[in-house]
Amino acid sequence: MNVSERIWGVSELTREIKQTLESAFPPLWLKGELSGVLLHRSGHLYLTLKDAGSQIKGVMWRQRVRGLDFRPEDGLEVLLFGRVVVYERGGQYQFDIEVMQPAGRGALWAEFEKLRVRLEAEGLFAAGRKRP
Repeated sequence: MNVSERIWGVSELTREIKQTLESAFPPLWLKGELSGVLLHRSGHLYLTLKDAGSQIKGVMWRQRVRGLDFRPEDGLEVLLFGRVVVYERGGQYQFDIEVMQPAGRGALWAEFEKLRVRLEAEGLFAAGRKRP
């Protein structure tokens, strides 16, 4: 290692990443399908937003959750307005959700339902097939 090379601390690097990432993305609209929706007892909503190629974790804080006029659930396609933020302690980026609007059922949910219907038609969910 060259003595003149800078050695970064983990917190220092994470703060730099946070500053760079958050300043690069002003508030924006994001479209995707909800997965892993969890309404925590604190009132905060945690979720994953997916499309066919990727996913991002998201959080909606309690005061904003209270303003929703629908119940977010897995498989629902939504439009989200918010901003990309870095959670420093965990070293992860996520989407801080300000607005959530339903946009129908997502493609991933439709594929899941199609598979469920086919397997049910084949009798794979019949009571007689259940193992003790």
